Amino acid sequence: MQRANMPRGSVLHDDNRASVRHHRNARKVAFVKLNALLFPALALLSLLPWAQQPELPPSPVGRPPFMWGVTLSDYQNDGATPSMDWYQLERSGKLPERSGHSADFRDNETADLDRAESLGLNAFCTSIEWARLEPRPGYFDPKEVAYLHHLFAAIHARGMTPVVTLHHFVSPEWIYKDDGDGLVAWENPRTVAAYVKYVAFVAKEFGAQIDYYLTINEPSTLIGGGYVLGWVQPHLTGVFPAYRAAQNIIAAHIGAYKAIHRLDPVAHVSLPEYNALVPVADGGVNYMPGEWLNFFLDKEDGWDGRPRSKYLDFVAVHYYGAVDTQAASTFPVEPYRWGVNPQDFATVLHSYYQTYHLPIMVTENGCATDNDTPRADGWSREAYLVQHIKVLEQVKAEGVPIMGYFYWTLTDNYEWGSFSPRFGLWRVDVLSGDLTRHATPLVAVYRNIIRHNGVTPALLAKFPPPATTTAALN
Repeated sequence: MQRANMPRGSVLHDDNRASVRHHRNARKVAFVKLNALLFPALALLSLLPWAQQPELPPSPVGRPPFMWGVTLSDYQNDGATPSMDWYQLERSGKLPERSGHSADFRDNETADLDRAESLGLNAFCTSIEWARLEPRPGYFDPKEVAYLHHLFAAIHARGMTPVVTLHHFVSPEWIYKDDGDGLVAWENPRTVAAYVKYVAFVAKEFGAQIDYYLTINEPSTLIGGGYVLGWVQPHLTGVFPAYRAAQNIIAAHIGAYKAIHRLDPVAHVSLPEYNALVPVADGGVNYMPGEWLNFFLDKEDGWDGRPRSKYLDFVAVHYYGAVDTQAASTFPVEPYRWGVNPQDFATVLHSYYQTYHLPIMVTENGCATDNDTPRADGWSREAYLVQHIKVLEQVKAEGVPIMGYFYWTLTDNYEWGSFSPRFGLWRVDVLSGDLTRHATPLVAVYRNIIRHNGVTPALLAKFPPPATTTAALN
């Protein structure tokens, strides 16, 4: 499968790349033959995935293989199982709503993937839930293994490249076992070792189907929620627990990076981070925790002589908007109160490129309403999308290599304690029990953007920005 043409320099110019790719392609062909009985169209599509898509006109964003996608997570779309730490949290009484089966992606997978394909997407980001795959230490559930093989094959069969998050906030409940030293979960180095073993299993088992990996979703959010604010397990609020967890999460990413590249040298691996503008008086301070991470990762010279992290192949950016102190202190989070200023998006993208000198994949970007109630700031979700893609085009034209854009998310889902925030391209009324997918107006807008490989003058005229705000909504 043709991949995005912006990997890290040292891999791009490796003299052994052709040999590695030959063996990798041989593995992929073997896998396709194995599944040919179940997925008869897969063999042909895997040989010519990009040829199946119509040629798109040029735009400042770039030509294929620029990656247009959506991002979702397994837990948020299929709910909790007893092996998950969030299963226990849901039953603690600290959350207003339980996930149940959420939007039930698994039982609606075929139609939902067809919806994604109908947008013209060539990429699809989802997660593997560690707790589903390894519900007990060292035991990998064969039914989950079979399901994931089926899922990735179904994504490929629709001409989309899987991008896979290996840990999206949810951990196995068994990592909270105290072996007598008082250190549990991410405070404990044993969790790092267990996580790396899990990642190695994934890379070996599914590497023929996956080219892009995101190791740990938003480490700063994971640390903040569990070790600073105490909202989620293990409900700690100390400086030292947060410091130990941060050290171990960095070590887990590095261990995962090494394990993946040992088994799949041409894979692309990154560590996605949440970014926002925190308003201060009339201005603001950019919150970009991925930048400080750069100080903890060893460097090496890239092909252009500039120092780059040894443990990132690209930069994965999550960006939504502005969050003030009040909005940040609410749990569950209320993303429909996050402020909007697309130029902050440009600031974030430029800053990350100046920090890392690596191509950037926007792995989450989106706008929420409160149960479809119009936003008080006048922003519609359609205007949000159009204006942020416009900024993406501007930043690309200014020399920042943007390799892909992923909208959050395909359908409404469980937003960490509540179904009220609605991000979905398709509306789903989970609480009513009716899981029928209803296309929102955003579907036609995103399809238009992908068809034209960027925003058109007609879209810009139809969806201009209202008076912007950098502050979260009260």
